[in-house]
Amino acid sequence: MPWISQPDGSPAIDEVPGEPSLVFTAGTDYPEALRELYISVAERGALPPGTSIAEPLPSEVVAVLPADDSQGLRLSLTAPWGWSVDERRIRPPSYALPGSLTPEEFRQRLDEAKAAGRALPEGAAIDIPPMPACQFPVGSVEERPSC
Repeated sequence: MPWISQPDGSPAIDEVPGEPSLVFTAGTDYPEALRELYISVAERGALPPGTSIAEPLPSEVVAVLPADDSQGLRLSLTAPWGWSVDERRIRPPSYALPGSLTPEEFRQRLDEAKAAGRALPEGAAIDIPPMPACQFPVGSVEERPSC
C-alpha cells in the first residue's frame, strides 16, 4: 500500500492503483480508525480485527464518515492519512510524543516500544493532518464538495 512504504518519496494519488477500502465497526471515529490500522499493520502485518474489506474509494476520498450511528466509517487504504492538496501526494502515517519529554526520555520510549514489539511508544498520539471536506464525505462519496 502506498502509505506504508515510500522509498522514493510520497507518490501522487493519481499515480497509484486504488486499494480497497476498510469498513470499521459503528462507533469508530477517524482518529481511532487510524490508530487501529497503524498498530495492526505495524505489529501484526494484518488489517485490524473486526474490520471488513470494501470496494476502493475514489482517489480523492480518504474516508466516508457515517451518516448515522448504525454505519461504520469507511477508510481508504490508498491514502488513509490523506494527501496534500497542493501536490496531491499521499501522506505517510506519523505520530507525536509529548513535547515535555527530554531527549533522553524520548529515546527511552522509542527503545522500549521497539524492544516490546509495540508500534507506538508510551504516550504517543497518531497525527491527524488537517484536510479539506472533499476528502471526507458523509454517508456516500456522492455527497462531497469538489477538490
